[in-house]
Amino acid sequence: MGDDPLGAGTDSAAARLLAALGGRRRRGIRRTRRTRPPHRTPSAEARPPARGAGEARADARGGGSYYQYVDESGHVRFAARLDDVPERQRSTAGHISVAAPTAPRQATRPRAASAAQEKATRAEVVLYTTESCPYCRRAVAYLDKIGQDYVNKNVESDEDARDEYLKLTSGRAGVPVIVVGEKWMQGWNQAKLDELLADSR
Repeated sequence: MGDDPLGAGTDSAAARLLAALGGRRRRGIRRTRRTRPPHRTPSAEARPPARGAGEARADARGGGSYYQYVDESGHVRFAARLDDVPERQRSTAGHISVAAPTAPRQATRPRAASAAQEKATRAEVVLYTTESCPYCRRAVAYLDKIGQDYVNKNVESDEDARDEYLKLTSGRAGVPVIVVGEKWMQGWNQAKLDELLADSR
């Protein structure tokens, strides 16, 4: 039997039609995939800050307050605020206040008197001086240095002081005149003055 050119053409046209329909069906099919929502971990703000005993001791050392509660697994937890405690445990959370410890006071030792201040005496000390006398100024400066109380009398401007001074020295001129208790000296000599102060203590 010879080839049928019409039949062959019909078969090829039908094949092309079926191929076209198949492509349209494939293009019309939508494939959807079920995707799982991404796993989200609670943020640091959402989690109640679980604090251990070490942090609680730190709070105790620094003072302040915190909340203590028992979580669902039976563990003791600590939170800085009540809002940080899980809602189920808020009704049973305990509020703890810790006062900051006061630093111990160190005993203060009395300051030892300086060697210069130890030379002072409780006896009455009187100076007879003049404004222009450099040795008088040295005597005044030394008594100030050792912290000695004294009375300074100017024999130039005070007539009563001049009479006392001349009576004490039997009319012998010369300043300063320093009276310590019942003893006195005329002129400036630091070693002599220290001796008078020591004898009067």
